[in-house]
Amino acid sequence: MGFAKKEVEGGGVSAASDDNLAKIAAFIRKHHVMTLATVGSDGQPWCAHAFYAWMAEGKRADGKVRAEDSDGKVRTGAEQGGCLVFMNNPATRHGTEMLERTHVAAAIALETRVVGRLQGLQIEGEVRMATGAELEAARRTYLRRFPYATVMEQPLWILVPTLMKLTDNTLGFGKKLVWTKS
Repeated sequence: MGFAKKEVEGGGVSAASDDNLAKIAAFIRKHHVMTLATVGSDGQPWCAHAFYAWMAEGKRADGKVRAEDSDGKVRTGAEQGGCLVFMNNPATRHGTEMLERTHVAAAIALETRVVGRLQGLQIEGEVRMATGAELEAARRTYLRRFPYATVMEQPLWILVPTLMKLTDNTLGFGKKLVWTKS
């Protein structure tokens, strides 16, 4: 991928790795609101905020994680990694656009005035409404994080990252950690 190669050559970026995924997932779990970016059929961009929960790859409908690969395993999307689970009405502008075009972007940021603490994550990925056994696992994950959402009657969506780039100044000014789905 040209993006990751270009940034790695520029310095300050560590190559995509499982270690990066662990650090990125820890950052994701510390936060709860993402900015989701979609594009309409007219080519116009749109952003919306959404509460999310991180669901590690391999969760079953009963909420347990299986290490082995078997027929009973529920895929949350990525062969490695995990996904973000969020609630959204498909009748909203971004909901309609996600139904039309599943390729989206998202961002999660730590708000701070202290430059040395700045952290922000950029995500590129594919989105879909959760169904079947995946929906059961997604619902459990989301409601564990947001129990008050039990009264909401909206679909849960899955955002499966294909690329994530975390800028983390706590590791050094401008330090970037990259993860790509292989």
